[in-house]
Amino acid sequence: LVSQEVAFFDGQRTGDLTSRLGSDTAALQGLLSSQISMTLRNVVQVAGGLVLLVVTSLKLTAVMLAVVPAVAIGAVLYGRKIRVLAKKYQDALADAGHVAEESLSAIRTVRAFAAEEAEVGRYGAAIEASYQLARSRMAAASVFFGAASAAVYAAVAVVLGYGGLLVAGGELTPGTLTAFLVYTLLIAMGLGTLADIWAEAMRSLGAAERVLDLSDRVAAM
Repeated sequence: LVSQEVAFFDGQRTGDLTSRLGSDTAALQGLLSSQISMTLRNVVQVAGGLVLLVVTSLKLTAVMLAVVPAVAIGAVLYGRKIRVLAKKYQDALADAGHVAEESLSAIRTVRAFAAEEAEVGRYGAAIEASYQLARSRMAAASVFFGAASAAVYAAVAVVLGYGGLLVAGGELTPGTLTAFLVYTLLIAMGLGTLADIWAEAMRSLGAAERVLDLSDRVAAM
């Protein structure tokens, strides 16, 4: 930032820049630290569980995996929406930070014109804008996770029903069906964590875009 030309700062707001240095870089830190290790750990867990499912019963595995394409497509669409909302949310927070920085740095002027209530109103409006974006983000998360959970539970119900038929027909033993359900639970836990990580990663990428816009910028000569 300090290496940019002076004219750059004429078109920038101090509150927005400090927001990128603070909240945006914190979001990026989470993406580059704990989320990567958690992703690797849960990918290994899911992959190992899938191997165990195939070894246990190929037929039941095919039934279980039938739900995966729909959930994967939903995750991609959800991730795109969350990334856009996250960037807008960070922009709204930066706007609120700018209002606060502007008001506090000019507090003598604010007091001289008895504009305290007006400044509180400006800040309240900026915070309300970020709040509405956060609500939209949580609504999208609720729809996605609710639909994904319903799909997984439906798949488990189908597996139980079909597995019961296989047990009745002598193709599976009750112990094998129980083992399959345990492995399914192992995979479900891993996929649930990966879904949370995916959502958090999309939020982090929305913030990262704002940071990278600055870090990649070349100062004009």
